[in-house]
Amino acid sequence: MRTRWRATHILAHRDGGHALLRDGEIVWDGDRIAYVGTRYDGPVDAELDLGEALVMPGLIDLDALTDIDHLVLDSWAPPETGGGLLWSREHFTDRRHDVFTPAERATVREYALVQLALHGITTYMPIASEIHSAWAEPYDELVDMARTSRRIGLRGYLGPPTAPAST
Repeated sequence: MRTRWRATHILAHRDGGHALLRDGEIVWDGDRIAYVGTRYDGPVDAELDLGEALVMPGLIDLDALTDIDHLVLDSWAPPETGGGLLWSREHFTDRRHDVFTPAERATVREYALVQLALHGITTYMPIASEIHSAWAEPYDELVDMARTSRRIGLRGYLGPPTAPAST
C-alpha cells in the first residue's frame, strides 16, 4: 500500500545532512520510504494532510503518553491538592479499578496517537496508565491500539505490562 503524508514542514536528509522542506510530502510503500520531497506526482492508496506540522521521519518517542492521567493529573495539580492525587496503600493493594470502559480508553488512545503524529512522531512506545486503570493495558486493548496505529500510519512497540509490585 502506498501512503502519502503532507505537512507544512518535513525534516529530510539531503547531500549528507538535514534539510527542512516547506510544504513537503513523505510517501512510503508498505514499511519502506519511497519519496521525501515537495511534490510527489505518482499514485497513492491513502493520504493524510497533517497541516501546520513538523514531520521528522523516524522520530521515536519511547515514553509516549497514550493515556490522559500523566499529563493532566501529574502536572496540573497545585501544591495544596497534589497530595490528594497520590495512592494510599489501601487503594494500591485493594481498590484499584478501571475508570473508563474499553471503548472510552480506545478513544483516549486514538486522540493521543493522532497528537503524536501531528507532532512529527512516526514511531512510539507507550507507557501504561497508573491512575485510571486497574493495571496497565490488557491484551485486547493493545491489539486495538495496534489497529489504530496502523490506520494512522504509526509504528508502535507494544508489549504486555509486568505485574504490579506488591506492597
